[in-house]
Amino acid sequence: MQAILNFFQSEMVIQAIGFLGMGFSILAMQSKSYNVLTFLRISSEFVFGLQYLLAGAWTGMATNFASVGTNSVYRHRI
Repeated sequence: MQAILNFFQSEMVIQAIGFLGMGFSILAMQSKSYNVLTFLRISSEFVFGLQYLLAGAWTGMATNFASVGTNSVYRHRI
């Protein structure tokens, strides 16, 4: 169990998760459909929140997870 925790807290894994989030953001901006755009934005914010969680940046994590909740509500209201 400790080996798994150490793996996910390594700087390279955290950086790779950040690149995944950046990829979701880039794809979202290229999207022509509102549903795809919001899904990819929610995905990127969740991945960035996970990255901040693993890095120990609690304020950034809370901000991104709050944004995930807000955008999820707006996605279903529009």
